[in-house]
Amino acid sequence: MNRILVANTSVAFQRKIAPVEKENNFKFIFAQNGIEGLELLRKNRIQVVISHLVNSLIDDIELMLNIHEIKPQIPVIIIVSKSSDVRKEQYIKAGAFACIDEGDSISKIRKYINLALIKN
Repeated sequence: MNRILVANTSVAFQRKIAPVEKENNFKFIFAQNGIEGLELLRKNRIQVVISHLVNSLIDDIELMLNIHEIKPQIPVIIIVSKSSDVRKEQYIKAGAFACIDEGDSISKIRKYINLALIKN
């Protein structure tokens, strides 16, 4: 089973992606913030990280940089609340595998998870 860490502060997003877990061979491990996400990363065998942190102690980029220090091979998918090409470019330059809009479809999210699993 593929374990995917979801560092997320949005319950609505957790509900949105729940069908992806059921339809695929995924096990989502949820963290309510970046610090909890790093602890879960250290304790679990994670293949992909999805980060969607809003008003968290650490932001998506800081979480991703910490993840890559611990386990550099893990792809990180960043979910952004507001579409901004400049911001997406910053995430990609910082090492994100992909950057997806929060409003994108479940099928697009599933597609990027599967691509990240192939990479890993």
